[in-house]
Amino acid sequence: MSNKPNMKDLIEELSEELTEVKVVRNPLELSMFWSLLAITYIAVVIVVLGVRGDIDHKIHDPVYIFELLHVIAISLSAAICSSCLCIPDIRGQRWMLAIPTSLFAAFITWVSLRLGLESYDMSGFSWGHCHSDSIAFGAIPAFMILFFSMRGKTTHPHMMSLMNILSVGAVGYLGLRITCASDDIGHLLGFHILPYLLFGIVITIVGKRIFRW
Repeated sequence: MSNKPNMKDLIEELSEELTEVKVVRNPLELSMFWSLLAITYIAVVIVVLGVRGDIDHKIHDPVYIFELLHVIAISLSAAICSSCLCIPDIRGQRWMLAIPTSLFAAFITWVSLRLGLESYDMSGFSWGHCHSDSIAFGAIPAFMILFFSMRGKTTHPHMMSLMNILSVGAVGYLGLRITCASDDIGHLLGFHILPYLLFGIVITIVGKRIFRW
């Protein structure tokens, strides 16, 4: 009589401790879902806070329109990368990380040039309505993208943190530029950009704990 184990029994023994897992959603579908929710939320907050008084003039300013389109591109591309990072080793598509990081580098270069070439005043830096508005614009999108991210199994927690920061920070900056009438680069740096940079530092520090398996 053969002592070889029955194949069916062997399979059952090996799979005895396995548990059912849910299939990860398509990254593009997930990122589009977050983007739709985020843009809808930002639009609602804009309606509540009110658009800047000179919006009729600004929508004819090509530099202003380009700036808005630029931050939309940063937010959308970073959200797509964040969704892909939910899958271990980003599905082998690491090239896509270059898109939001390059766009962000261009944005930082633009801010740096304005700081070097324009006059600005940051002497009155203190807590203002733009800081509270930045929280209003960023809190819910940040919560949503962190929730989606924690449902994945990233192998790059720090890169995941960066992509989440860029997606939330860019969409929040978009809302602030539509509601706040100031175009002064000192004001933009201290009130529109700094709050999201501080949020980014916190998320980066705790990134491994937030996105651990």
